Amino acid sequence: LWKLLIDERHQRQGFGTATLDLIVEYFRGRPGVEILTTSAGQGPGSPIGFYEHYGFERTGEIVFDEEVLLQLKLR
Repeated sequence: LWKLLIDERHQRQGFGTATLDLIVEYFRGRPGVEILTTSAGQGPGSPIGFYEHYGFERTGEIVFDEEVLLQLKLR
């Protein structure tokens, strides 16, 4: 998953969760796809808590520009 962005005026209204629900449903229906990964920056305004609340887990890896790598097991 590459950069899921919801305008701050529309956050906390369920749009991010609804979007992830559709993405996860799509990939769960694809043969051979077992893990969905994304990354997120740390600090104020970070979406890491949102992803963790959804079920993503930190992998312990730091990627790109000091972003935390997260994964969601689909199976």
